[in-house]
Amino acid sequence: MSEKDLKPKEHSDEIDLGQLFKMIGDMFNRLFAFIGTIFKYLFSMILWVLIVARKHFVKIMIIGAVGGIVGFVIDSFKEPIYGGNLVVEPKFGSALQLYDNIRYYHSLTQDMDSVQLAKIFNIEVGQAAEIQGFYIDPDDNENKKLTYYSDVISNMDSMARTNFTFQEFSRNLEPTDNRYHKIGIASTDKTIFPMLQSTIINGIANNKYFQRKRDVSLQNIAINDSLLKLSIFESDSLRKSIMRLKEKAIENNKIEPTTNIVLSENRESNDEVISLLERKLRIKDQLNQNRVDRIENQQIIKVISDFPEEGYIEDSFMSEYKFLIPSTLVLTYILLMMLKELNEYLIRKEKELKDLA
Repeated sequence: MSEKDLKPKEHSDEIDLGQLFKMIGDMFNRLFAFIGTIFKYLFSMILWVLIVARKHFVKIMIIGAVGGIVGFVIDSFKEPIYGGNLVVEPKFGSALQLYDNIRYYHSLTQDMDSVQLAKIFNIEVGQAAEIQGFYIDPDDNENKKLTYYSDVISNMDSMARTNFTFQEFSRNLEPTDNRYHKIGIASTDKTIFPMLQSTIINGIANNKYFQRKRDVSLQNIAINDSLLKLSIFESDSLRKSIMRLKEKAIENNKIEPTTNIVLSENRESNDEVISLLERKLRIKDQLNQNRVDRIENQQIIKVISDFPEEGYIEDSFMSEYKFLIPSTLVLTYILLMMLKELNEYLIRKEKELKDLA
C-alpha cells in the first residue's frame, strides 16, 4: 500500500479524535451547567428564606422568646436523665443473643412494664419504673476494625487474602461480628446501674448452649496441651538419642583417615538437634498461647468496663426543650409564611393569565 493510500486514513483518524474531544468538552460543559443550576436554585431558596425572615423579624423574635421561656419552664420541672455504659466482649457466638436480650429489655421500658422489669432484674417496681431505655451498639472504630481485619486475614491463604479487601470486610461486617459492644442504660435514678449489670451478664453466662460451647473449647485446649507435651517429650527423647549416637560415632571413629566422614556426620546430627530445639520452642509458644486461651475462654461474656456507680447526665443542649421548642416554632412560622407568599404569587400569576386570555 502506498503513502497516498495511508494519508486519507490518518486525516480521518484526526477528525474522529477532534470530534471525540469536542464531545467530551460538551459533556463537561453540560455537567458544570447542571451543577451551576443546582447551586443557583439553592441560593435562591436560601435568599427567599432570609427575605421572609427579615420581613417578619419582630414576630420571629417574639415567637422564639416565648418558646424559649416555655421550654425553660418545662426543663426546670423535668427530671434529669442519667446514662451509664457497660463494655463487654461476648464469646462463643453469644453476641446475637445479647442483642436480642437488650432489645427485649428495651421493649419492656417502652411498654412501661415495670413489673416484668422488676422481676427480671430483681429490683423494686418503683426502681424499674425509673429506667427509660436499654441500648447496645458495637464499640468500634477504624483502628479496631483494622485489628479485627488483620486477625481474620491471618488465617486465610494468600489468594483469599488478596481478594478480601478491608473495604469489603467493613461492608459485610454486622454489628454482632464486632469484638466489643457497648451496652447503655438511661434512667432517672442515677444509682441503679450496678444493680442491673449481673442480670445482663448472667442472661448470657447461664445459657446452657453457650456453656456447652465453652466446655468443649476448654476440653479441646486440654487435649491440645496433652498432644503438645507429648511432642515435647518425643522431641527430647529423639534429641537425646541423636546425642548418644553422636558420642558413640566419635568414640568409634578416632582414626585419622575417617575424620572427614565424622565431620560430615557431625554436621548432619547438629542440624537435626537444632531443628528439634526450634520445634520445641515453637511447641512451648503454642503451650503459652493455650494458657492464654484457657483463661480467656473461662468466661462466656467478658466485662471490659463496668457500669459506673453513679450515672452521668445524658441530656445535651440540643435535646433540651429550651432549644427544641423555640427552634421548632420559628421554623414552622417561617415555613407557613413562605407557603403564604407562594400562594399569593400563584394567585397573581393566575390573575395575569386570565387577563392575557
